[in-house]
Amino acid sequence: HITGAATVRGPLDRDVLRTALADTARRHESLRTTLREENEELVQVVSAEPVADLEEVTASDWAAVLDEEASRPLDLAAGPLMRTVLVRVSDEEHVLLLSLHHLICDGWSLDLLLREITGHYARLAEGPAGNEAPSPASVQFADVELWERPVTDEDMDFWREHLAGAQTLDLPTDRPRPPYQTHRGDAVPLSLPAATVAAVARATGASTFSVVATALGVLLAKLSGQDDVTIGFAASGRTRPELTDVIGMLVTTLPLRMRPAPETTLRDLLRATHDAALATQQHQHVGFDRLINECVRERDLSRSPLFQVMLSINGTPPQYEFPGLAVDPVPVHPRASQFELSVHLEQSVEGLGGFLTYNTDLFDARSACLLAERLTVVVEALAADPGARVVDLDVRTAGEKT
Repeated sequence: HITGAATVRGPLDRDVLRTALADTARRHESLRTTLREENEELVQVVSAEPVADLEEVTASDWAAVLDEEASRPLDLAAGPLMRTVLVRVSDEEHVLLLSLHHLICDGWSLDLLLREITGHYARLAEGPAGNEAPSPASVQFADVELWERPVTDEDMDFWREHLAGAQTLDLPTDRPRPPYQTHRGDAVPLSLPAATVAAVARATGASTFSVVATALGVLLAKLSGQDDVTIGFAASGRTRPELTDVIGMLVTTLPLRMRPAPETTLRDLLRATHDAALATQQHQHVGFDRLINECVRERDLSRSPLFQVMLSINGTPPQYEFPGLAVDPVPVHPRASQFELSVHLEQSVEGLGGFLTYNTDLFDARSACLLAERLTVVVEALAADPGARVVDLDVRTAGEKT
């Protein structure tokens, strides 16, 4: 599931917040959805009335509560698939935690959800004038299927060519790989030099994503000794204006293939990565499941299919406003790893930071920290000497060289 949290400082009205949650769930069918099995098939069941409980906990150590809540499972059949917990730190400080199953929510939706809850709270806080129940959202999650682009032969030809002969990334690990892929994980902080990334992007006409993806591809190539690297990244899936405000799981995962051959310069690799990222997004409506079925000949149960490393970069975190209250987003420390490694970054006025999530059955925290530091080394090399060849690049940190 996906989690989000925010600190709320000031005189919070919990009854108003509870009503704001119910109004939000009333507007969006996805927040009233559960799943049940009928004739060996999963069926979505949308409740007519919202079930938006607000669980309240008192704890001075709210970080421990977030940790526990972020890993607490959700019951798909009984529901609801959204759980809201309010941690009371003091009369003037609370932490609001939202936990939703990924079947009904993605990162974009989580932002929409927090904005809508705060908007309803502001309306209700005005008194009787704001008590009128809001109308349902004009586009519901179930409507999305009506606008799905058909998958063409051209789409599948693109993906078959993009992934033809792609190598499986084989990184050195701290422990032997288990016979079956596991998802036990942890995370270490990651911070990249935002000004350096921005300078490279301006100088080359590339995006921030392409700069970081190129650096990550080079690092993985140097560590694995391979010159064919595929990573995953998330595309919003909101390819039409009507889908902008839909709460649901619209995001899709795409494989991005890079070929950091030894003689390739960093500049040329960055250009190729940028072009490949744009091309893959043109065909993002092909579902990930279909890509696996069409492009994976044999499944290796010890690894995720198509790629083993994920990269996601979010824009500047939004600001949420409760009247008379100060609201600030809180990063939730990942405790599971869908892939061997995942780089999660967020752009903000402070910089480009986030987490490097790693599978704890494969890597130690020390190795994860070293990977994070080495990624910075490659980013700085892209800026300092874009004409350098991959084969000549030393990804070791200054501490490793002494």
